[in-house]
Formats: sequence, C-alpha cells, structure tokens
Amino acid sequence: MDIEISNINQTGAWLESKSTLIIDQWLGNEELIRIFKEHKISLIKFSTHFAIGIIKHAVDVMQNKKEMADCPSMNKFVDLMLQKKIQSNEILIICVVLRKTIFENLRETQTHFFKDPRLIITLLKIFDANLLGVFQNFDKIQIHRDAKVHQQLQKELNTLKYLAYKDPLTELDNLRGFEKYLENMLKQNPDNNVKILILSLNGFDEYKKRHTKEKAKNVLKNVAQVIKNDFSAYAAHIKSNRFAIVSNELTLKNSQKLITNIDNVLTSITDTQYINTNAAIILLHDKETPASIIEHGEILLNSITDNQEKALIDDTMLNKKEQERLREETIFLSQIRHLLADKQSINVVNYYMEIPIQSSAKIINITQDAITITVRKISAISLHLDDIIYIEMPKEPNLKAKVTSIDSDKNQITLKHFEYIDASPLARRNIHVALKDPLEILVKSEKIQILEELSIVSITTFVIYLHYLYNIEVDSELTMFVKLLNQEEKFVGIVDKIIPTDGKFKLIVHLKHTPSIEKSLVPFVSQRQLEIIKELQEKSLY
Repeated sequence: MDIEISNINQTGAWLESKSTLIIDQWLGNEELIRIFKEHKISLIKFSTHFAIGIIKHAVDVMQNKKEMADCPSMNKFVDLMLQKKIQSNEILIICVVLRKTIFENLRETQTHFFKDPRLIITLLKIFDANLLGVFQNFDKIQIHRDAKVHQQLQKELNTLKYLAYKDPLTELDNLRGFEKYLENMLKQNPDNNVKILILSLNGFDEYKKRHTKEKAKNVLKNVAQVIKNDFSAYAAHIKSNRFAIVSNELTLKNSQKLITNIDNVLTSITDTQYINTNAAIILLHDKETPASIIEHGEILLNSITDNQEKALIDDTMLNKKEQERLREETIFLSQIRHLLADKQSINVVNYYMEIPIQSSAKIINITQDAITITVRKISAISLHLDDIIYIEMPKEPNLKAKVTSIDSDKNQITLKHFEYIDASPLARRNIHVALKDPLEILVKSEKIQILEELSIVSITTFVIYLHYLYNIEVDSELTMFVKLLNQEEKFVGIVDKIIPTDGKFKLIVHLKHTPSIEKSLVPFVSQRQLEIIKELQEKSLY
C-alpha cells in the first residue's frame, strides 16, 4: 500500500510538471472548443482563471494535501457556466476530456503506470470523486438558481397582476380593477342596494396640457388622498379625470362634502382654479353591467352643463325629474291635440349660426311621445338631427324639444323629448351671430397681449377662445383689437365666464359701451346676420 501511495505521489509530481502541456492539449480538443465558443467563454481566460486551479487541485489530492472531493476551481467555473445556461452533458464532456488527456500522456511517458492495476483504480477513484462532487455542486447550484428564478418570476407575476388592476400613482384600483370589483359584487349580491359615485375633474385635461407631468400627477394624488380620507369604502381611478366610489353609505350630503373637500385641496394648488369637480350618484339597478354603469355615469356627468350651479346629480332625483318631465310632456301633447282639432298653428324658433329662425308651424301628426310639424323652408334646411327647437306657448312656460327626423322636401320635422324651460332663449335681447370663420383678435390684459380667435359676437358680448389663460380670470378687464368691416377697432370688456372646452378656454366677455360699438360692431352684426339669412335663402332655392 505504501508503494501505491508513493506511486500516486510521483504521479502527482509528474502531473504538476506537465500541467502546461496537458492544459494546452485539453483545451485544444475540438469538442471543448465548440462548447466554449457556443457559450462565448474565452479559452485563454479559462486557462488562467480555472484550468490551472483544476490541475493544481488534482495534484494536491494525489499528494495527500487535500481530500478526494469536488474541485473549488471547477465549481466556480460551473457557477459561471450556469449563468450561460450550460448543460450537464457539456460539464461531463469537459471533465472526461481532461481525464482522457491525462491518461494518454501517462501511457506515452509513464509506461510503468499501466503495469499496476491498483494505481489505475486509485487514480480513477480520484477523478470519479471529483466528477461526483462537480455534479453534486452543479445540481445544488441549479436547484438554488431555479428556485431564485421561480421566486423572481412569481414576484414579477404578482407585480403584473397588481399593476393590471391597480393605478400605481393613486394606489387605487384602475378601470379594470373597478370592472372586476363590480362583476364580483353583482354576482354575489344581485339584489343589493349599493350606490356608486362617479366623480369628474372638469378642466383637468386642459391643466395637463399646460403643466408638467409631475404637477398633473400631484393633482391626482391629492384628490385620491381626499377620497381615501373621506371614504373608507372601495374607490378607483377609472380614467384620467374620473374617480369612482362604491358604497351603500353614499348620500347627497357626504358626496357634496367630498366635492367641497376636493375643491378646497385644489384651491391650495397653483393654477387649478379652472378645475371643477362634478359628480353623479348612481343606484345599482337589476341587470346592470360594469360597462352600463360607466356609460350611465358619463351620461349623467354630461348632463351637468357649464352654466349649472349644482355640481352633483343624484340618479334617483334625476329619475324623479324625468317622471315629472314625462307628466308635463303628457299635458303638453294633450294641449297640442286640442290645437290640432281646432286647426291652430304653433310658433317655433330654432337657432342657426346663433340667428333665431322663427316659423309658424302647422301640426301634421301626434303620437304618444312625438309631434310632426311643417316649418318654413329656411328653418327646415337650417336644422340637423338632435338640434334643439323652442316652442312658444300661449302662456309661459315655453318648451324645448329635440329634432328626431327632418324631411327637407316637405319642410316637415318630428320633435320628441319635450321639456318646459324657465329661462327661454326666445327672450334673448340681443342678436348673436356666429362668424363663418373666426376672426383674429388681439387681447391685452395688464402686461399680457395674445393673438387669439373671436367666434361669436353680439352688440354687447364677445365669445373668444384662448389656448392659454395667462393672468386672465373672471372680472379681468380686457382691451381687444379686431378688424371689422376692413378697419381695426378697439373694444373694452369684462370677463363674465371662463369655460374649459376642447383643450381651450371659452371666454364670455361683456363689452363696455364705446364709440366702436355704434361705429363698427352694430353694422358688422347686422351685415353678418344678413349674410346668414341670405345663405339660408339661397339654400332654400335648391
């Protein structure tokens, strides 16, 4: 046994002396070159960083300096190769080629080695022990790496699931989360009495265009925080300027309080005075879907007009209002039947380019919810579907109705959705005219002067569209220069209303009486009115 150990020690010394030659032959193998090339590993780097250590470890084991176990240098290389997705069979090839290279050199230079079977078996045990250690380490690293990869993938999947239903900015559910929440709620409680508040930040889209993303995000985060503070129930950020709250605790009182609190927070943020908070309370009905609820909310929010004082609509109150409208509609249609029986006409007015077109209308037909009338040709050709037409009654209040069909050849129109009105446009004192093409108007306010568009005029009012407000606000005095009748004129006015619309700001400016009004504006309005009437008359000839 001592002779065997001595021979193994001598073999180790021999291997150490031949290490450079063996490494060169080992790494010159075509199969190894292919593997290293495929995994983009430099043979020179492998030689200096790993191969020398692998040979040194084998020498130390042969000389009893280290135990037969896995090789540290080989393990480091395996760890590196795992990052490059090496396969176990490729690890086996690298180890087997090394062993083959060593044995071939022993056979050529150490002929006595193969005369001692015990020496061969001992050397094979050393190589097998190292190979076993390499594979055990390979499996351990692979399992650990797979576990980490799985853990990371699971983490990413959870994040994606969270982001799919969450708005990371406000930390509320997004539209998909809101729809999923409603779907589950409707399945579990089909007969519930839950209410939904759809809340809109009117003017926020215009604010985004004029400010940085960070400032716009800050507005949304502040609004979301108010919602969280006021309601512990479910809330979601369902659109850029829309939020939704689901709760059976919603009332007009606490909803109005929420709107007030949001408006107070907006007041504390610079340049948010034109963001207005509107909201609609919806009572969940049978056979509702998330899509129908959102659509219902949009309809209710759109029904809040720019001039309406109330910022909150209750669906149940609106239903009551609709019932009242239907009752009044029934009364009106009954009156119309009497007029039809007596062969009497009604007076109607519609507006074309802001010009009132009056007609004495003959009643042709009456159904359960509609009437068909004949109007002047000029009125028939000036109307479009869904236009509003006003009906003058013998005694106030007057009514408005929606145009649902037009027969220009017979000058017949059908009207539906009749509604009594308190303030009638029929009583409008001054003629407004819409310009065929907007006029350039130079607007001056303190140190600001901007070139913008004038779109509607009367002898008392300008309607101007601005892209930016600068320092202009309600009650600001404006000096305006505009070319009327081929001559530039100066006007002075006070801003009465500012209405965000379509990415611009609509300014209603009441004019102060100046010589320019009598000199140019009155003739301009009259001329424009005649142009509009003439245009309609020409159309009526065809």
